[in-house]
Parts: sequence; C-alpha cells; structure tokens
Amino acid sequence: MPAIWRNNAALRGVPCFRKYAATKDGAVLNPYATVPPLPIGEKDELVNEATGAMRAYQAMLYGEERTDTKTKANWKRLLLQYCELDTMAMVIIVEHWWRKTTGTGLGPDAVGLPLRVRNN
Repeated sequence: MPAIWRNNAALRGVPCFRKYAATKDGAVLNPYATVPPLPIGEKDELVNEATGAMRAYQAMLYGEERTDTKTKANWKRLLLQYCELDTMAMVIIVEHWWRKTTGTGLGPDAVGLPLRVRNN
C-alpha cells in the first residue's frame, strides 16, 4: 500500500483519504506513519502495524494497567486509529486498482460506503 500511496497523487486528493496525506522533507509519508501515539503509563505508545495491534489488545485486557480507565481508553483509541487506517488502506487499494482498470474513480457513492472518517 505505501508504494501505491506514494506514486498516486490523485488518491491523496480524495477527501476521505486526505487525513493520511502527509510529507516530510518533500517525501510522501507512508499513511501508517501518520498515526499519532498516545500516552500509556510513562511513555507514548504507537499502534501502526498488526503485531503492535495484537500486543495493544493483550495489554488492554491483561496488562498491568488494565484496571486504569484512562490507560484502557487510550489503548482502545490506539486500536481504533489503527483499525480505521487498516480498513481505509483496503479501500485505497481498491480505488487504485479501479482507477487503473477503468480510468475512473469509484467515489463514495459508487463504493456504497459513507467514507467519513470518525474523530474518536
């Protein structure tokens, strides 16, 4: 997905994908690099890949701070951020291949999805 994202400027302009469009030193960032960390205990944690998501889920349920409401809420938010992006990544890939094969974009109505990004 990062290669598709990096090489297809039109996708980065789609309204529901713009949240993940960022650059650093002129280079297009991988959308997974745009997920912000949240404080968990003494440090900031980041969930931007599948193994991290599994570990976050385990920590939320069985970790030392599992009874801490704020910590549990931050784990939940981290997981939701990751799941939202991972789902959006699939939509981005479908949109890319649709454009490649048909020459037109699907758009939110054609996909049948609301494609509105929630702000949790």
